[in-house]
Amino acid sequence: MFIAHDLAVVEHISHRVAVMYLGRIVEHATKQDLFLRPQHPYTQALLAAVPVPNPRLKRQKTLLQGDVPSPVRPPPGCAFHTRCPHVMPRCKQEAPTLREGAPGHLAACHLLDA
Repeated sequence: MFIAHDLAVVEHISHRVAVMYLGRIVEHATKQDLFLRPQHPYTQALLAAVPVPNPRLKRQKTLLQGDVPSPVRPPPGCAFHTRCPHVMPRCKQEAPTLREGAPGHLAACHLLDA
C-alpha cells in the first residue's frame, strides 16, 4: 500500500488506485482505467489538477467551489455534495455506495444511475 496526495506519483507506482474523500473511498480501479475514465467527480477534479509536462496541451481545469466539510461532522448524504459540480437533490439525502460502473471499476456516485 502506498498513500499519496500526488496522483502524478501514484500513476507511476501503483497498479490499482483507491481515491478517498473525507476518509471514505469514492473510487477504486486499475491505474489505467482510473486515469483514462474517472467516474467520480472528485477523481475528475484531482486528475484535472495534475500538471501536464507539455505546455502545448491544454486541459480543462475543474475548480471545486466551497470548503471541505468537517470529517468529524460530514454533511448528510454524499460527503462530496457540498463541492460537487453535478450535485442532485438525491446527493444531499442519500449516501452513495461503491458500485461497479464498469468491470472492476467501483465508484460511489449517484451519477452512475443517471
